[in-house]
Amino acid sequence: LFNNTNSLELVGKTALISQNSNWLYSNYMTRVRLSKDLIRSQYIAHFLHSLFYQGYYRARAKNYVNQASIGVSTLSQVEIPFPPLNEQERIIEKLESLLTTIDDAVTGLEQAKEDLKTYRQMILKAAVEGELTREWREEHVDDTELQGTVILSEFAKIKVCRGEWHSP
Repeated sequence: LFNNTNSLELVGKTALISQNSNWLYSNYMTRVRLSKDLIRSQYIAHFLHSLFYQGYYRARAKNYVNQASIGVSTLSQVEIPFPPLNEQERIIEKLESLLTTIDDAVTGLEQAKEDLKTYRQMILKAAVEGELTREWREEHVDDTELQGTVILSEFAKIKVCRGEWHSP
C-alpha cells in the first residue's frame, strides 16, 4: 500500500500486506500490485521505503491546505530496478538482517537509557545517605568539621524521604 495523501512528512509511506484479502482501501491509499514472476513484494516495499527516506516523494508532492499528495501518474513514473529474482531475494534477506540488527541495537539503547536512569537514582540515593563517602568518614571520624557534614547529610535524608528534595 502506498500512502498517496497525507502530511508532507508522511506522504509516500508504504506498507507491505502479504495476506490475500478482499479488503477495501481508502482513497488516500494506492494499492500497488506487480507480477510475482518479475518482482518480489518485499523487494518493491523496501525500494519504495528507501525513496520515502530519501525524500523522493516529498520533493514531488503536490501541496494543498495541510495535505500533500502523490498522484498515480507520479508513482507510475518511478523507475524501479529489476534484478533477477534470486538477486532480489538476496537483497531482501540482507536488508531484513540489517534492519533486525538495527532494531536490536535501538532496543539495547533504550534499555541502556533506562538502566542509566536507575543507576543515576541509585547514585543519588547513595550520596544522600552518605554511602559514597562512608569509608572516608570512618577514617576521619575524629575530624570536628565532619560533624556538620553528617548533620547536613541526615537533614538531606529527611528531605528526600518527605519528597522535599529537588536536585539542581
